[in-house]
Amino acid sequence: ETWGECHDNVYFVIGSPCHVPIHRRTDEYECEEDDSTTTEQELFLTKESGESVKLPSLWLRNSLKELERHHQLENAKQHQQLQEEQQKYQDLLWIDAPESYRGLPNKLRLAIAWFYQNTGNHVRWFLKLDDDMIARVRSLELYLDYYEKQSKTRSSLPPILVGDIQRDTFVRTDGKWADPNYKNTMYPAWPRGASGYALNRVVAKYISEQSDNLFISQGEDTSMGIWMDEAPFRKDVKWFTSNVFVYDEDCSRADHLSIGHQFTPEKLRKCHYWYRDGLDDGSSSTMGARQMLTRIVVAVFFGSVLFLAIVLATARLLLLDEVLYQGEFLSGIDSYEEEEEEEYGDFDYMEEDERV
Repeated sequence: ETWGECHDNVYFVIGSPCHVPIHRRTDEYECEEDDSTTTEQELFLTKESGESVKLPSLWLRNSLKELERHHQLENAKQHQQLQEEQQKYQDLLWIDAPESYRGLPNKLRLAIAWFYQNTGNHVRWFLKLDDDMIARVRSLELYLDYYEKQSKTRSSLPPILVGDIQRDTFVRTDGKWADPNYKNTMYPAWPRGASGYALNRVVAKYISEQSDNLFISQGEDTSMGIWMDEAPFRKDVKWFTSNVFVYDEDCSRADHLSIGHQFTPEKLRKCHYWYRDGLDDGSSSTMGARQMLTRIVVAVFFGSVLFLAIVLATARLLLLDEVLYQGEFLSGIDSYEEEEEEEYGDFDYMEEDERV
């Protein structure tokens, strides 16, 4: 129902369900069980008086079992929905990596490895997006060809990444983006995932071959930067910062080709219908049919008004010149008649041939 329509090269990467209920995880971003939480833990209820009363362990066990049961039912429901979607569209790629925020780097490396191994050399670029973003596929294909031609040498093509490239960013030690396993204080260059980014086949080949040896950072985008920094060709990597990869949640500009993120389904549909024809026109400056038609009508209208104004102004100038010319001519005749009258007498009584 959105920008992936009519494109057979768009896939959604789906990880395996996380079987650890949220109340038993180390935090909301992980799919790892917290060893300190058990179904036998004690739960206390505090009264208004401040007195703590221990709840019956049977009640606690039943409550936790109900939460786990609900979690399992939700996983089964989502899996069924995904299977139905796969049967209808055939655009899901199943990856053996539990779904969680911290699991995104694993999903990314496994997905890139699969795409590299299952596509031919004619597939030269891979575009990574979140599912709440918008891409103009054909326009991006033409756009990325430019970078390939600019970077290609006689011998080979260098590793290339194009996107909203971030540089000189500090490694966080707390919160959602905490990265305790990365020992440097600053990240190398990395492409911001919220804007989307593209990597060429050279980069995909390296990730595919080194998939099991790659360092896993807290995020998929910072991981990509670390992978390139630790690669043997790190000095040859071409990082291109491009303003067509944006993070502004605005799909109204035709020169934005990868737009993110946090679009609601309603906003995705609205943007898709607005630019539906423009998404597939294959032009580098994409524009929806309605907007294109509107601009054409407005341009024709104002062009006609301007043309009419120029014609009227030109006619007025010509008329004014003609009036001035006639005025000068008549004035000259009068002056000539006055001079002739002084020399020959009354001009009106002269013979016609003499007048001439």
